[in-house]
Amino acid sequence: MLYETHSHTPLCNHATGEPEEYAEVAHSRGLAGLTVTCHNPMPDGFSSAVRMTPNQFDEYVDLVA
Repeated sequence: MLYETHSHTPLCNHATGEPEEYAEVAHSRGLAGLTVTCHNPMPDGFSSAVRMTPNQFDEYVDLVA
């Protein structure tokens, strides 16, 4: 059983496309599922160029639900 296990949303500032699009491609390739692995917010803006902000976390949860 194969899954796509490393994908991001645009909230990480370095990905394009939406989770629905990723899921469609995974399905078309016969994969069993998709794991969205956005970089979580960190204190003091650590590595903020590639992470969502703390105030985007709820949006992220809704986006991948």
